[in-house]
Amino acid sequence: MRLALCHAASLSPPRLSTSARRKVLAEAARFTVLQFGGIDAVINTAAIYPVPGPDGELTEAQWTKTFLVNVTGNYLLAQKTEWVFKDQNLPAAMVLTSSANAVVPKKGSEAYDTSKTALIT
Repeated sequence: MRLALCHAASLSPPRLSTSARRKVLAEAARFTVLQFGGIDAVINTAAIYPVPGPDGELTEAQWTKTFLVNVTGNYLLAQKTEWVFKDQNLPAAMVLTSSANAVVPKKGSEAYDTSKTALIT
C-alpha cells in the first residue's frame, strides 16, 4: 500500500502562510507519486492539543493554531491529494481521524474538542 505521509509540523509553524502550507502538501503528494508510483490511502492522525494557562483559558493564538492544524490542515491535505486519486482512477481511501473528545467534550479542552468535532461528517 502506498501512503501519503505528512507531519503536522509542516502545517503548524506560524511563519508559513496558507499558500505555503498548500505548496508543502502539494510537493509531498508529488514526491510520494514519483517515489512510489501513486497513493492508495491518505491517513492523517496529526493534531495538537493546546494546554490552557493557569486561569484555565486559551489565548486567541492557541485557539487559532488548534483550528489551523486540526481542521484547516485536514482540508488542505484532502485538497492537495485529491488529484492523485482522480488521475489514478483506482480504489483509494482518505481517513481523517477525529477523537472521542468530539462526542464527549471535556472541560478545558474546548479548542481541541470542537476542532475534532469539525472532522465528523
